[in-house]
Amino acid sequence: IMPLTLIFYGLALFNVSKYTVNELRSLGLIEIVLGLIALQFITYGLWFWVAGFGLFHIVYGFIVKLKYKP
Repeated sequence: IMPLTLIFYGLALFNVSKYTVNELRSLGLIEIVLGLIALQFITYGLWFWVAGFGLFHIVYGFIVKLKYKP
């Protein structure tokens, strides 16, 4: 279940990037790839969640903040 949440969340981000900032497309692709990798390593699902929903979102936030800084 945990890898599938990363995959479907990535698909949602990829699709919503058409209507919002384009940076969501790359975050969505990263989440999809991370979910596919997590399918191979089921026992480390929590660590993939930490990377996907934690680390990558923090990095994404810094990138967007620097890019759209007023």
